[in-house]
Amino acid sequence: MLTKFCPRCFAMNKEAATNCERCGAPLDEPVGSDYVERLIHALDHPEPNTRATAALLLGKIGDQRALEALCSKAETSKDMALLEAVAEALGNFPSQKAVDALAHLLRTSWLPVRVKAAEALKRIGTADALKVLREIALKDTSELVRKVSEDAVEHRPKTLSGSGACGT
Repeated sequence: MLTKFCPRCFAMNKEAATNCERCGAPLDEPVGSDYVERLIHALDHPEPNTRATAALLLGKIGDQRALEALCSKAETSKDMALLEAVAEALGNFPSQKAVDALAHLLRTSWLPVRVKAAEALKRIGTADALKVLREIALKDTSELVRKVSEDAVEHRPKTLSGSGACGT
């Protein structure tokens, strides 16, 4: 028997239902005015693969509207697959918010999530991202996290002379 998830409250409904049995919303009307809004909403879907896929797609799209939702998931989620996807997605947002969320994941999460967070900080490559890698990731208990961090710190992009970087 197939079920339909309500696009508003994610309740499961019978295949033949036209309105949600829990909230009454029409089952054929999507939430949000565009694809990014729908993906942000899908970060709360009860199906774990849907949440992770939504996070990965939001990272690939790179729309700034997703940044707050991804950072929030980094802080609050206990779903390892979602956190891995969030870490990977945040690597496409070169912002201080993304760096802070990735630093949180490096301090508090499972090994696969910490590896993804270190890889994401490496991709961001800003001075702040490299500082997090030096201060947190290079001290990680995992050799793999330390290796990703060492590689990022050692092979960081060169700055142009006169850019104000002072050779750092």
